[in-house]
Amino acid sequence: MKLVAENKIEIYRLKKKGYLYKELAKKFKIDPSNVRYMVKLADLHDEIILIKGKNNYYSSELKLDIINEVLIIGNSIYATSLYVEELKKTHKLNILLKILGLSRSSYYYTKNKEDKDKNTEEAILLIQEKNKYRYGL
Repeated sequence: MKLVAENKIEIYRLKKKGYLYKELAKKFKIDPSNVRYMVKLADLHDEIILIKGKNNYYSSELKLDIINEVLIIGNSIYATSLYVEELKKTHKLNILLKILGLSRSSYYYTKNKEDKDKNTEEAILLIQEKNKYRYGL
């Protein structure tokens, strides 16, 4: 049976009322694992995720911000990753990466690289301070 958004929301709400996965699967003629998946998905992202289809809507402001950051300003992947980190507060990461054309692995690589570089920089600054900013012995 093909489920429409209303069925998915009903399944989620019935599960929250205490229905078992098997009962819901039987009622809606779907596999219990699919019911479990939908409920977990809705728990993580709220009911709206059950309504949303595959077509994503990206606001024109978000698109413009990202285009300015990447194309007009000409930032590198590293700088873009830092920008994504800021936008992540208000937008989903997968949407941002999709618009940017940046792979998830590149994003996390540059994000982790930043942390490593920052640790190295802090260590160097501590050594400089300890040696009163003198070079050599």
